[in-house]
Amino acid sequence: MAEKRKEIFRWRTASAEHAETVRFDVREVRLGDGYKQVQPKGINTRRRIWAESVMGSKATIDQIAAFFDRHEGVKSFIWAYNEAEVRVQEYERRTQGGIVWEISFKFEEV
Repeated sequence: MAEKRKEIFRWRTASAEHAETVRFDVREVRLGDGYKQVQPKGINTRRRIWAESVMGSKATIDQIAAFFDRHEGVKSFIWAYNEAEVRVQEYERRTQGGIVWEISFKFEEV
């Protein structure tokens, strides 16, 4: 059976720096007397996150929102900028005045 290809997010984001946050998934158990035990949660514990946004016409922002809705916060896709496999769990749309709109979101590496 052929593997289904991942969709590609090709819109240009507004951020020129593409600031990257790295988060480690760990499990923490608090013990008596203030002690705690910390261990990795799973095999791949290092995750990268990018806060991004796109500005454009309402039609463009609606296309991006439909792209995210289609993936339902669960299905991953490829971010064309750095070829990372990511997903978006939430986004925010707002008008910037006139015909300009903005959509903000976080790409979370999977």
